Amino acid sequence: MTEKQLEQLPWMIRERNYQTKRAEELRSIVQPGRRDRGACFFGTSLSREERKALKKDAELMQRAESLPRAALEERLNQVEELYRFIYQVEDSQMRLILLARFVDGKTWQGVATAIGEYDESYVRKKCKRFLKSTERKEKVNDRKKQKPTQTNNCC
Repeated sequence: MTEKQLEQLPWMIRERNYQTKRAEELRSIVQPGRRDRGACFFGTSLSREERKALKKDAELMQRAESLPRAALEERLNQVEELYRFIYQVEDSQMRLILLARFVDGKTWQGVATAIGEYDESYVRKKCKRFLKSTERKEKVNDRKKQKPTQTNNCC
């Protein structure tokens, strides 16, 4: 697992939450007979033009929802894989560092504070070393899997 992949985790979660809220808002706008049709989850009212635009966007959303579920499943599998990686780490301090940094989205100083350290460079360096060693192990394992077995077919 690379640091770049782990850094995507909080954004994937935020994206999912944003899309969920957006979908709920669009549904409330296009459903007839609702009183709060002008209300917006951003905390402001929508103008008539904005509501028209969102209705058109709602049509696009309905089309997008009809896309194959495989794409959604793939995203969920990626998130699940990242969580699985974090929870399979044997060192509890490293698990805490990974959770604080990549799930909670804390700064390195926030991670240090969360685990009871004062120096952010300690947790940052420890995490980067861990991820590098993990990445090396994965590369070695991948090479072993890709290496074909050789058989001696002589004579």
